[in-house]
Amino acid sequence: EAKRGEAASFERDIAILNAEIKKAQLAIKARTIAIEQLSESIGSKSAYIEELLVKINREKTSLAELLRRVEELDRVTLAEAFLTRESIAGFFSDMDAFDAVQAAVHASFYEIREIKNITEEEIDSLEARKSQEIELRSLQRLEAKRVQEKEAEKKQILAITKGVEAEYQKLLKAREK
Repeated sequence: EAKRGEAASFERDIAILNAEIKKAQLAIKARTIAIEQLSESIGSKSAYIEELLVKINREKTSLAELLRRVEELDRVTLAEAFLTRESIAGFFSDMDAFDAVQAAVHASFYEIREIKNITEEEIDSLEARKSQEIELRSLQRLEAKRVQEKEAEKKQILAITKGVEAEYQKLLKAREK
């Protein structure tokens, strides 16, 4: 009877270990899903950052062209511009064009600054997500190690239980004889 009680106790221990193992496996599965979602999010953010970098390069090219145009217009003195034009309307048209170029330069500077800020925020967000992913992976590894330890413990208890049960069966057969 004592041996049967021990066997029931071992069975309960094994059931508890099985429950803990399943719980750990579910936690690992949940972390794996979270890591996959983070990886997808990182991929989309990386693509967005690439788009922003392309846009910055376009703005820089545009800005370079605008600066060349401003430089050309700056070389011409007011008197030269007035005298080289056939009419006053042409002079004022050139002045309006110069003002438009300067406004475009300022707008381009503003656009580059804004895109740079957005890009930096996206990079910071991406780095934060990467650190979260690394943390989740380390937790997942610890959880997997714990599951392996529980499996080993379960196997050990099963081996002990089977050994005790086998000896008990031998003892019963010997008494029956």
